[in-house]
Amino acid sequence: MRLLLLLSVIAPLLSACTMSKFAARIMRHDNASGSELSDSARDSLYLGAIEGLIRQGRYQAALAFLDEYKGPSARAQILRGNALVGAGYPHEAIAAYQKAIGSAYSAAAYSGMGRAESAKGDWTVAVEDFRRASAIEPANAEY
Repeated sequence: MRLLLLLSVIAPLLSACTMSKFAARIMRHDNASGSELSDSARDSLYLGAIEGLIRQGRYQAALAFLDEYKGPSARAQILRGNALVGAGYPHEAIAAYQKAIGSAYSAAAYSGMGRAESAKGDWTVAVEDFRRASAIEPANAEY
């Protein structure tokens, strides 16, 4: 458990080169102690590292790692949408966000669609998307 917590804190700080080694290691189910991570722990670490790349503004690197990710995760679709918006591809981002609607990440999907629509200059649709996100999670100040 300590290793998992430590890796989740360190992963976003890794350089792109180190990141690729880290990702490859996670994808092989291999960690430093020699024991395997559960699928959900591995996915969480991998997606957390991708989230760190997005926070650092490394959108293309995040997209490359998402292309390697094999899980049909709603969280991965949100991350893909965020990376696409950051990289300047709002049309493609909307398609990624739409795949997360109806999941536990619906509010994030609508919020992301609002950001993508605003990047396209369609403020009417963006406002409606932000309203939907706020209706799902009214306590979330970001929405």
